[in-house]
Amino acid sequence: NIPPKLTNIGINAFRECTSYNKNIILPGTVNILGSGCFCNSGITEFEIPDYSKLIMIPAEAFSGCSKLKKINISTSRNLKTIGEYAFYGCEELCDNDTNRGRLCLPNSIAIIKTSKTLMPL
Repeated sequence: NIPPKLTNIGINAFRECTSYNKNIILPGTVNILGSGCFCNSGITEFEIPDYSKLIMIPAEAFSGCSKLKKINISTSRNLKTIGEYAFYGCEELCDNDTNRGRLCLPNSIAIIKTSKTLMPL
């Protein structure tokens, strides 16, 4: 798992780590996630604790994580911003049986960024 005293996960740190099929509980000490940090990785669940110092989920953080089924950030008090394409291509976050999502945003979210350019499908 992620070391308990880690403060920063860099840009593209786990990008394309498809064999990294773990549940990740982010230590409360992490205050920076780099863009694309888990992009196209094999992670299945992600959790940010309520006491986390993290204020932003950056652009493309989980983009293309096709195995990501659950994100628990609903109690994170400091999280304010979600970057562009942060969850793009995370099809498993939607429960097809109930058509309900598995991503609950905390009340602290103030900004959800969008791209100004159109991407072809």
